[in-house]
Amino acid sequence: MFEQFFDALASILNFFYVLVPEGIRPWFGYGFSIMALTVLVMALITPLTVKSTRSMLQMQRMQPEMKRIQEKYKNDREKLNAELMAFYKENSINPLGGCLPMVAQMPVFIIMYQLIRGLTVRDGGLGTGTGQILAQVQKREEMTPWIFSDQFFHPKHLNESTQLYKALSTTSRMNFLGMDLSLSASQALKLGLILAIPYLALLGIMLA
Repeated sequence: MFEQFFDALASILNFFYVLVPEGIRPWFGYGFSIMALTVLVMALITPLTVKSTRSMLQMQRMQPEMKRIQEKYKNDREKLNAELMAFYKENSINPLGGCLPMVAQMPVFIIMYQLIRGLTVRDGGLGTGTGQILAQVQKREEMTPWIFSDQFFHPKHLNESTQLYKALSTTSRMNFLGMDLSLSASQALKLGLILAIPYLALLGIMLA
């Protein structure tokens, strides 16, 4: 079931990537496609967000009256429930109206997170590095270091025939305006404060 959602979002992500002129894709396409997909998803779930917000605001406005009912019938549980249900019906209130839309959004964000995170899965692992070193020893070749972050990406959830998959599978960097989107802010900090400033700025925007 969820695989269909992954496929759909992955196709849209690739669609936005292909929209970028080929000449600037290597340094602009990755970031643009991720941002465009995010904007699209946010636009689609906005009605749910608005509905949830309105429901919560309505519940807040009705809190004084609800507390009055709760206080009045605090010793009669059955009567309390009946009065509250009547109050909800009279005022067209859905007690779960603020929660259900938010719960409905969670799978979308989880799938988006996993999809974007899966873009930077890399080929190989410890076994690959060990195999490379052993092969160099056997062939008596000059030892070259095996660095995981230099390995090409092997994106998950993307169809191998898509342009985005082909581009990522032949690079070890996800460049966007001079930033490597495969790095976290903490990883960028290890490279130096100056290089980390764009990452920290993006993190600040997301948390604002």
